[in-house]
Amino acid sequence: MTIIVSQIYSWFKTIFTHLWLSISSINFYQRIITSYDGYGIKYILTLSFVSSLFCSIFILNYIDNIRQYFSYGTMSSSVVNLDHIISQLPELNYNGSEISLEDSDPLYINNTDNQPIAVIDAGNKLPPANKAKIPILLTSKKIIISFTGTEKTTNSSFPIEYWQLFGKKSTVLSQEVVRTALEKLFNAAPRVVIYLTFPIIALLIFFKIFLERSVFIIIVYLMTNFFMNIPTSIKTCIRLTMFTSGVFVLLQQTILLLIPVSEGFIWLIQIWANFLMILGILKSSNKTLFIRKK
Repeated sequence: MTIIVSQIYSWFKTIFTHLWLSISSINFYQRIITSYDGYGIKYILTLSFVSSLFCSIFILNYIDNIRQYFSYGTMSSSVVNLDHIISQLPELNYNGSEISLEDSDPLYINNTDNQPIAVIDAGNKLPPANKAKIPILLTSKKIIISFTGTEKTTNSSFPIEYWQLFGKKSTVLSQEVVRTALEKLFNAAPRVVIYLTFPIIALLIFFKIFLERSVFIIIVYLMTNFFMNIPTSIKTCIRLTMFTSGVFVLLQQTILLLIPVSEGFIWLIQIWANFLMILGILKSSNKTLFIRKK
């Protein structure tokens, strides 16, 4: 047991030492060029899973607050909006596959800030331009949940058929029926997060950073070989780029979840790490960034 704990401690110490050196040491990048091997892929993949773990813990905590709300009526800041939204739901007629209302006009449901968060459009009367602005759209046949980007444009959406939540038996969907269905859904959610969402987020982070940094890898290769006249292999350029991205990979998703306004700070750290990398390349070849006048 002591050996296992020691190995885990040694692993974490190595990872965080590399992270700290990547934003604090020119000599670190010099050693990456002269003493390290490989592409740095395993390093970034490992940090992607650590970042995904942080995100998953945040998601599980949020889900637990919702479960506490449905099971015990426990109110928290995480469920205030949810409680407000459910309290506005009218009774919906459900025939086992579709919903309907006596009044077919769109019914808007607002959040606590009195902003539209959902629309019940069983009569399909809502204009397409308005549909794109609504996070949760309840049509006659399905629920469409949309996610928006920083520019308020829809990035992605996915549909949920009503029978997946309420079965195929005709009934009246009251607020209590909706609460019961959502309680079952969120009781099963932790297993989905642990066994499915966690690895998917990790792989998405990994592929996202690798694709984003591909252009920078090419820039480093061209800069070192053609502008600095420092022969550098593409393998070394990939390894350098991956190690400069460690802190960015670890913190970006977590920062976006906890403190979205601080994303610019993470980019500043990335720029600083890139600068240290350039100095490390120059130092390894005994060159300087600036040419001194004689």
